[in-house]
Amino acid sequence: MNRKELFEQIQAKKSMLCVGLDVDYNKMPEHVKALAKKGEVAIKGELFKGTARSIVEFNKAIVDATAPYCVAYKPNIAFYEAEGVSGWQQLEMTVDYIRKNYPEMFIIADAKRGDIGNTAALYAKAFFEKMDFDAVTLAPYMGRDAIKPFLEYEGKWVIVLALTSNPSAEDFETKVLEDGRPLFREVIENMNDVVMNLLKTPKSDALEDFLSTFAAICPAEEKEKARQQRMEQKEKAAEKPVEKNTEKPTREILKNQIRTLSFCEIGRRYAVSDNTIRKWCNGFGLPFKKSEIVNYTDEDWSKV
Repeated sequence: MNRKELFEQIQAKKSMLCVGLDVDYNKMPEHVKALAKKGEVAIKGELFKGTARSIVEFNKAIVDATAPYCVAYKPNIAFYEAEGVSGWQQLEMTVDYIRKNYPEMFIIADAKRGDIGNTAALYAKAFFEKMDFDAVTLAPYMGRDAIKPFLEYEGKWVIVLALTSNPSAEDFETKVLEDGRPLFREVIENMNDVVMNLLKTPKSDALEDFLSTFAAICPAEEKEKARQQRMEQKEKAAEKPVEKNTEKPTREILKNQIRTLSFCEIGRRYAVSDNTIRKWCNGFGLPFKKSEIVNYTDEDWSKV
């Protein structure tokens, strides 16, 4: 599926809803579990019974009920891998059912794979050739070699994990680098370079092509959680001793600092008050109200 086809579906349904298919047999309704005891179901020439039948029928019911309202489905691969061979068959049957009955749907393999060389290439083959997913989630922390094999498939997408919602994400993803950027920003910009080089795109157009090639999943509540984490980071940073700088920062340095540090921390670095920092920001045309800064998105910062 290309970007135009996906966008047309979003417009037609007035929806960007993605439905997760993370099936746990132990949590399924009792009447669905009961299917496990009612004989076999034949799909693709194979006979399935027991737990397999319950999970496939449950997925079909979810898909049928939500298809008019969503544009994508996202099976979490771990829930199927845990069932062994039967689980992979259930996954394949689920994807086949969606393809045959709702061919306009965008299907994401929530696999979070991240390896290099031939291993990454075989992961790509498994999800894009054998099971016909439209997209796969990838963990990029082994570097660009873990991403490139997936980009060789025309009409297929990758969703790169940069900033995740789990509590321990701050162990690595939100660590602040020497230049003031959090690590997840470095990941995003590095992935931008991967796409730019692959498409032979001029540097000035790199960000636009990056955004048109990669998707981002970030529910509103996760955005709020990320905002709270940024605020906590700033508060922690304010407690640490820092080397003072007596020279006024340049516009770019100050811009990076107000994105990642509290005014208290910046003031300690330059031995100035909050009011002085606000005056600097105002003079450079930068936001200086704390209530504005904490709600700024990457797009907002790119326009400053």
